[in-house]
Formats: sequence, C-alpha cells, structure tokens
Amino acid sequence: MPEVFFYQTNSEQEFTLRRILCKSRKAGWRILVRGAKQDRIEMLDDYLWKFPEDEFLPHGMSGGDCDHLHPILLTTENEPFEAREALVLIDGAKTEPNEVAALQRVSVVFESRDIEIVRSARTLWKALNEKGVPLVLWIEEAGGWVKKASNR
Repeated sequence: MPEVFFYQTNSEQEFTLRRILCKSRKAGWRILVRGAKQDRIEMLDDYLWKFPEDEFLPHGMSGGDCDHLHPILLTTENEPFEAREALVLIDGAKTEPNEVAALQRVSVVFESRDIEIVRSARTLWKALNEKGVPLVLWIEEAGGWVKKASNR
C-alpha cells in the first residue's frame, strides 16, 4: 500500500499541484485529480492549459468519450477510474482505503488558510489512519517542505 502524502500549503494550491503533477508525469504515472467543486476543476483546467509555459501538462476533464486517453484527468466524481497510478485530492475531495491500495501514490493538497478544508483533511487522515494506511504530512515553510507528521 502506498503512502498518502498530505501537503498543507501556505500559497495557492495550484503551485503545489503543478509540482506534484510534473513529478508524477516524470515517473510515468497516469493521474486522476479529484476535486470537490466543479467550478474549481474548470478553473484548474484553464490554469493547466496556460501554466507552466515551459512544461506542458497534457490533461482533460472527465465526462468525455476519451477519458481513458488523458494522462491527467480532472474530475469531481468519487468513482475510481481504472488505469491510474496516482490520485491527487484537492478542495476536500474524498477517497477510500480500498481505492488507495490500488495506487502508486496519493496526494492530498490543501491550503492552510481554509479552515473547512483543513478539517476535511484531518478527517481523511483519521479515517485512513484507522485502516492502517501509511500517512505523511508535509507543511510548506519558508518556500520548502518540512515533514511534520507520519504514522510510520
């Protein structure tokens, strides 16, 4: 079972998300980005088309006939998508331990200034911890990432 990395950002989560997506693509993984709100997924879709200018991230939004072809698929659906190695959760989106077990990497990205999203991340941490899923919390500090907690 892979570790689930929680990333608590102090900046816009898009910057962190972009880094995670770039590294995941370099690892050869197909990624599902699951959000809780359709308008945020649409905004993220637009952002990924424009940035980063020096490193294009091929992606698409779920609901089309070619979802299986997109290396990065953006969705609000909670149903698991086959043939994905990585899952990135944003804006309080959920996952289940059985879904996590089938993946290479799970990342939960949340902004520290959004109290409801922080609560949602804590709830997810507790639920996954109770099922024995390995967890690591990374917090953005002074432009870098510091490992703050782990259940291993």
